[in-house]
Amino acid sequence: MCDINAIIQVSKLENSRKQAAMQAITALLSSDCQPCFSSFWKNLADGKEPSSLNMTSPKIHTWIHNQEAFQEPGSLSTLTNVQHIIQIHKTILSPRQRLISPTDLSLLLVTVTWGALFDTDSNNSAKAALADAVEEVTKLLLGHTDSVDKFLALVATVSAEFRWGKRLCLAERINQKEMHTLIVGCAGTASALKLHMKSVVRACCFDREQAAQVDQAMRILYCIEKSHTLRWQTFPLVSKEALPELDVRDDPTFEKDTCAVSVELLHLRMHYAHICLRIVELRRATDESAPDFFIDKIAELETALDDWHASIARNPFILLVEESIARRIKHHAFCLYYEALLHLVSICSLNQRKFLHSPRQEWEVIRQRSIREVILSCYKISSDDLLQDQNFIFTNVLAFCLLAQDSLLSQDIERKRENETLLGISSGFFARIRLLYPKSPIFEQTSSLLSIINHG
Repeated sequence: MCDINAIIQVSKLENSRKQAAMQAITALLSSDCQPCFSSFWKNLADGKEPSSLNMTSPKIHTWIHNQEAFQEPGSLSTLTNVQHIIQIHKTILSPRQRLISPTDLSLLLVTVTWGALFDTDSNNSAKAALADAVEEVTKLLLGHTDSVDKFLALVATVSAEFRWGKRLCLAERINQKEMHTLIVGCAGTASALKLHMKSVVRACCFDREQAAQVDQAMRILYCIEKSHTLRWQTFPLVSKEALPELDVRDDPTFEKDTCAVSVELLHLRMHYAHICLRIVELRRATDESAPDFFIDKIAELETALDDWHASIARNPFILLVEESIARRIKHHAFCLYYEALLHLVSICSLNQRKFLHSPRQEWEVIRQRSIREVILSCYKISSDDLLQDQNFIFTNVLAFCLLAQDSLLSQDIERKRENETLLGISSGFFARIRLLYPKSPIFEQTSSLLSIINHG
């Protein structure tokens, strides 16, 4: 992240050490360094005979009917329905060999992948074949003629779930390498079809349910795109003005038992997305804003994030879901909250140094506390959760890089001692990541940065 390296760049560190540290941080915070679930499946299948995806396999049937994909609040049912997916599967198995459109095939593979994510069976050859199939069909889908079906299939690929409340972005969850391409494809298709216009949506959809699915897909895309923009510092593509109004009374997808929870979770995620957009806009204003005005805006956003995170814990709708789902909701909210907060305090530190001010004490306290909370949370995360949600890994990488920056620049003895303890905990966590993702470069890069910190 450029905010971290910008501060190291203007420091008094010896030049070769400075350059080595910035190079390691740049590598760690690049998308190429983040673990990818599809690669994980392929790595586990190394040494085995490569196989094609067998759609007649009982395992495929099990994954399609996985209850996680359709029966939890805000699940795939907001974009498609299980009957449609089953019919696509039957068509593929039909001896008539009827042609299947890329949109239908993509929806089927997204559903199958979602089921496979929760399958602890060690049949990794089938999962590796599934990962290959998803990649190939996604390429076909991106080149397909723009249509409502294409848009829904793309958003389903980007967003088989949202991860809290069960709408985690599939590409976000498995850290698909083409995430940005998918988001651009979604935004481009929506723009070409003018799906921000309610009259157009009604005209090009065959019934109220599909129109409601398009509206949902627009909201989902907005939320995921804003998180992506904050993390990777890309240009925002979907504006708030393009969002359809949320009208529960006119939305048949909410005429289900889970409607209240689904609406609430989407509302909460959209609130977070609005905060992400404000942080992105503030980051771009660091050179023009006066220090006091800038600090006031930072404080506003910090309060907004705190209020948002607190609202998750006390939200009555979350009490309506199963304990395991509520735990995942709160866990993902933890990741979202601290990632945004760490970005925010980094921008604050950079702004203060640009205007030759020492960082304000209250922001240093928030910064240190946030880093500590993220790193200490490593003790509580299970391996299954690590494999099912990549966001926790990135949040820890970000915290580690900020901790490394602090260790390189701080002159406070007590602070250095605490940093050493936290760096040790982080090292253990990334060693664990290496066991889960053998070919991920994260462990080597963090070890390299530690060596720079300890030995210069």
